[in-house]
Amino acid sequence: MTVEIRRAKTKADVAYASQRWCKYFGLAEGDDPPMEWLTNVFDDSDLCVFLADTGERRVGCGIAYITAFDWVDEEKIHSDLRSHYDETPTDVVYFPFATVDSVARGSGVYSALIDARIEYFDAAPAESILTTSWLRDDAPTSYSALSEAGFEELTRESYDDRVSCPDCGSECGCDSAVLRYDYT
Repeated sequence: MTVEIRRAKTKADVAYASQRWCKYFGLAEGDDPPMEWLTNVFDDSDLCVFLADTGERRVGCGIAYITAFDWVDEEKIHSDLRSHYDETPTDVVYFPFATVDSVARGSGVYSALIDARIEYFDAAPAESILTTSWLRDDAPTSYSALSEAGFEELTRESYDDRVSCPDCGSECGCDSAVLRYDYT
């Protein structure tokens, strides 16, 4: 299977990423659908959506954006990440989500989505990338692909922001690793 990794070009591309997000995270009451903020990808260079595309269909996607370190530390990851930095950064690149459809798993698509997002933000003012990876024995995770790309584990935590987990069957109780990639 030949797969092209490309940036989102159309609202249909963004809708695909939004649908994937909702499948894996669900929506908490009062949350805006990801489609609302993902459409900013067309005029905001601090946000990127990459797609894995066979030419006939999309088989994966990855989202990344530059954001305030404090927001990631306090709102998303819930760990004291400052202790893992000599000097606390102002901004970081955050990889909140990536997925590959089962038809393309094991073919290097996930690694290509990681590489595309790293390269996209290479010239950005942020010095590092933060992300999380589920830690499960019975389902695919991104941990090994992230490690192979140069991410290092900072800490582990229980992930409690996921209101709809296809693996847990309801609200998520999966453990996750917090990982960091440094551009320097």
